[in-house]
Amino acid sequence: MMKLSYKSVQFELVLNIEGLTNIPQLDNNICYMQRSISNSRLKTFKQQQHHKDTFTSKKYPVKDHKCSFEADGKSVIPVKLYADPKDNYTLSDKWLQITFIIEDPQTNSKEKLGLLELNLTEYVNERSPVNLRYLLKKSKTNSILKFSIFVKHLQSDQSFEYNIPNKTTSQIYQGLKDTIVEHHVSDSKSGADQMLCDIVNKTFRFTWQYIESRYEEYTPSECIRDIVEYNGNGWKKNDEGMNY
Repeated sequence: MMKLSYKSVQFELVLNIEGLTNIPQLDNNICYMQRSISNSRLKTFKQQQHHKDTFTSKKYPVKDHKCSFEADGKSVIPVKLYADPKDNYTLSDKWLQITFIIEDPQTNSKEKLGLLELNLTEYVNERSPVNLRYLLKKSKTNSILKFSIFVKHLQSDQSFEYNIPNKTTSQIYQGLKDTIVEHHVSDSKSGADQMLCDIVNKTFRFTWQYIESRYEEYTPSECIRDIVEYNGNGWKKNDEGMNY
């Protein structure tokens, strides 16, 4: 392997978000994403919102439990990594984090669907775009993101191999199917297929529109379980770790 004579290395991220599946299908609900790229993992959504490299997409409709982000899903982003001469010029981490949010236009209520968290440095030595399926973190509905990434070399030939960190991502599944529901979707839906979708819709509607928007505290049984089994204080916490 060649030894780098410089500490700062320029790359170009080619990102293509093809679509998100397993999304709650409520009345006229819409979905959007908020993307950030940082040198370290951002611990909270609030940090991500205020990060200088944050991009927020337009809001797109949800259809058949899926959402396509169209032009907003395709991005070419400059990325700068640093090679540590004290560690055999191993490249620094660079984290891509995308939060997906669902919104009900009628009530203006919002709920996070889940989070994509990916160390871009781990893909620096790929020769061509990598197609991936990712099970979103912190997703109540097991939403799956289909996307591709390519980290293009700007200061060297694409065949040059850099020292990179060991892979840490555990949410990537090469053979993961998009969704259970999509295999039942066709141009002419049968009665059983429509019934399945109705059941899924009603389940999502109860879970998201009623429990999340009207009853944010623990139920009495959940309160007791939190205290006895998890050594908690009986108060439900939000994503920032604060009591409701």
